[in-house]
Amino acid sequence: MLAGLNKKKILGISVATIGVIVLIMVIVMISKRNKNKKLQAECEKRQGKWDKKTKKCEFSTNVGQSDQTVSGEGSYDPTGSTGTGIQWSPNALASEIANKIEGYNAFFYYDVADKILALTDAQLRVLYKYYNEKHATDYPTITQLFANEWDDFYFSKSPYDMVADRFRALGLY
Repeated sequence: MLAGLNKKKILGISVATIGVIVLIMVIVMISKRNKNKKLQAECEKRQGKWDKKTKKCEFSTNVGQSDQTVSGEGSYDPTGSTGTGIQWSPNALASEIANKIEGYNAFFYYDVADKILALTDAQLRVLYKYYNEKHATDYPTITQLFANEWDDFYFSKSPYDMVADRFRALGLY
């Protein structure tokens, strides 16, 4: 019976091929729905309102800002000041993260993770706030982005896991 499916065609495509394509589409839709549910739950946890159209967590002026605001050493200053006298701008690195890590990708960009791991704590705080405000699309924070990024390390920590751990160690979730 199954061998007969390979011979049958619909619009010139074998029924077995159509079945595989439909199965892949269903899996992608289910994973996307689950991801959206997780993002909505995280948004509600942070006392924000999930905007379905833009797929972002929106915060009112004061509600939920305690989780998003990073103060003290390394707070973001558009001039690149990290509060320590060092002039550094997170723009280039944040753009690289958005281009390589956000969305679906087929490659591992451990070089980006290595650049983040080389930053000082003050620079990490600046990057965290800047990225979340200007570039975050898949997840509300850069920490969650790296924590949920797929990698090829099954039995040890990947560079992506180390980046997420480094942000968490600073209290940046």
